[in-house]
Amino acid sequence: MKGLGTDGNTLIRVVVFRFKIDILGIGRELLTMYGKSLYSFIKGDCSGDYRNVLLKLCGSED
Repeated sequence: MKGLGTDGNTLIRVVVFRFKIDILGIGRELLTMYGKSLYSFIKGDCSGDYRNVLLKLCGSED
């Protein structure tokens, strides 16, 4: 993102890759604390395209 222009493909790849690493820990913590998966939380609390994108990033309901 430094300088003129941003390589959008690289930016998206980095954000999604980092999300997948961090989301595993977050998902485990939610399951431990609340007995409910992150997927279930998102499915119940979000809507529209926002919900669809987040569910795709999370992967399966497990």
